[in-house]
Amino acid sequence: RPRGPRIVAEITPVGGVPLTSPARDLLIQFGEEVADALGSNLLTGTFWGSEVAWLQGKLEIAREWLKDNHSSVRQWAGQIVEHLEKEIIGARRREEEEYFE
Repeated sequence: RPRGPRIVAEITPVGGVPLTSPARDLLIQFGEEVADALGSNLLTGTFWGSEVAWLQGKLEIAREWLKDNHSSVRQWAGQIVEHLEKEIIGARRREEEEYFE
């Protein structure tokens, strides 16, 4: 299989409501082949303050992608939402532990 789509996905910014191109186009055309790389890009970056707040902001955006008219985008968004919900639970626990130290 050609690695081109995955390589492009690895350097593609992911964001916006609705999901912006080329991330959306890559998902529609290549689906699972690029899904992990795009998901990683969504969660890459730095932030100040609460990890929970940062993750919740990403979750709000991903929930909007569940409304996309293309099934590939909705399926990917569902995986992202599920992942973020689990990450938020862990981040909340870590923040609570830090607060009580």
